[in-house]
Amino acid sequence: MKNAKKIVIAGDHYAVELVAKIEDYLAQKEIEFENMGSHSSDQKLALQEMIPSVVNKVSSEADGILVCGTGVGIEIGANRFKGVRASLCVSPRTAENARKYDNANVLCLSAWETNNPEDILDAWFDSEYDGNTKRLEMLEEFDRWAK
Repeated sequence: MKNAKKIVIAGDHYAVELVAKIEDYLAQKEIEFENMGSHSSDQKLALQEMIPSVVNKVSSEADGILVCGTGVGIEIGANRFKGVRASLCVSPRTAENARKYDNANVLCLSAWETNNPEDILDAWFDSEYDGNTKRLEMLEEFDRWAK
């Protein structure tokens, strides 16, 4: 695993089953993680509660995984934070390219559309940013947009 930083993970009440699969994957790969989301379908945490708790821990030592029904709300919310590059990944290819070309540091998943996350997670952790100068300039420009 190229990118085996600590993972801060959170999911809403729709994501409990998928988050459990992700936790099993991370444990099997011996990747340290912390779950800051709903731990049962009865625990209905709002996205605006979960997102800051995860992205405020995203740094050079930790990456994040956020999961909600569609994956869209958490991606939108997470990308409001400076230095966060959240990407909704629906396939191994999108996960690989998010890491390689966009230096993504928060993986967003749809609880409703992601049945077997292992291939997406493998692609995410096996990929790393390629450091392309033009892409870096683009990402730096995006960072300047953040408030």
